[in-house]
Amino acid sequence: MIVFLLTVFLVATFGSFALTFLSRRIAQTCGAIAVPSGRRRHLFPTPQLGGVGVGIALLVLLVVGIHQGLFLDRVIQMQQLWGFALGITILLVVGALDDLYDWPASVRFSLYALASLIVVLAGTSVHAITCLNGQVCSLFWWQSQLV
Repeated sequence: MIVFLLTVFLVATFGSFALTFLSRRIAQTCGAIAVPSGRRRHLFPTPQLGGVGVGIALLVLLVVGIHQGLFLDRVIQMQQLWGFALGITILLVVGALDDLYDWPASVRFSLYALASLIVVLAGTSVHAITCLNGQVCSLFWWQSQLV
């Protein structure tokens, strides 16, 4: 199992790396170049669409994990995984279209909110996070103050 997980990780890592360079070539062909301006703070023209490579690699990893049953347990359900996949897809498409057409922030924010809403409606919630020191931090600390 460890060998399989390591293989999936390495394929996703190198796939992301390769797809990012491919997306750079596509950006140069499509003209998705960030020219320094008010919103773009690059020092020189920079190809965009790098998130496409990373996003595709993440989606492939998620689909392979779903197919192999790696993510399913008592906590994570199939509908949550597909909610993540749909949310990631929306973020990927919106990011790519913004790189190509320079969408206004209001449009991007609305679509990002839609992606988040889909993930939440799929049944995902976060009650605690693990801090860098390994301690679990509750996101509902204020509830203890009400009692």
